[in-house]
Amino acid sequence: MLYLNTQTDSDYKEIIFGDIAKFVENMFYHCFSSILFRDLETVDKRMYSFSDDNLISIQSSCLRLSKTFANFNIQRKNFLASDETEMDTFHKKDDIDITVGEKSYNLARSFRTSTINELTVIDFEEMFDIIWLMLGDNLIKSFEVNVCGILFELDRNGIPSTFRQENIDPLINKWWYDNVSTEIIPNLIKKLKENPLFNIGFLVDDILERMYKENIPKSYLTSVPLVISKKARCC
Repeated sequence: MLYLNTQTDSDYKEIIFGDIAKFVENMFYHCFSSILFRDLETVDKRMYSFSDDNLISIQSSCLRLSKTFANFNIQRKNFLASDETEMDTFHKKDDIDITVGEKSYNLARSFRTSTINELTVIDFEEMFDIIWLMLGDNLIKSFEVNVCGILFELDRNGIPSTFRQENIDPLINKWWYDNVSTEIIPNLIKKLKENPLFNIGFLVDDILERMYKENIPKSYLTSVPLVISKKARCC
């Protein structure tokens, strides 16, 4: 079960008092960030204390969607071949220097606790912004119908009669499984694959899946071995 009130920055008040768009965006941000971790379905369950069956399903659908980004596919292959437990992130938009007094700061670099891992780093913020731009409206509308419509079902007097706060998380998890992962995301993926620009990522993923080999023995050859066969030419 995904418990939004404790596992994310989302607040149930945003649902109750009508800021649905903000709630859904925060929720999707949390769900989409699962792509930063190793495949929850295959790793030892002790690696991530927050992992459960619902999050495994959420990550799976988000990873399928992320394949539209060619660089992500390459960096994730590097990540899975490493010992890291989380992909590195770096927001290029914040890679600017700001001078305060006599000191200069870089919003993307100055406050990091470790150097950038060039092999596994992705611009997660940019990826999320692009996906949200394409997916946001559909998610919000679907959430309003399939979660809020049930959560705040009106009686014959037009008064919400079914609201129970404890129903929020089960409804959201059911909504993701029934609507997001089986309808909304697959429909977007289909459209992306039909777009020459966004299909590049899926092509790169296909090539990596078919040709990428792990643990290739190191080669010490300093030249390419060629066998040249000389055949006599007939007159």
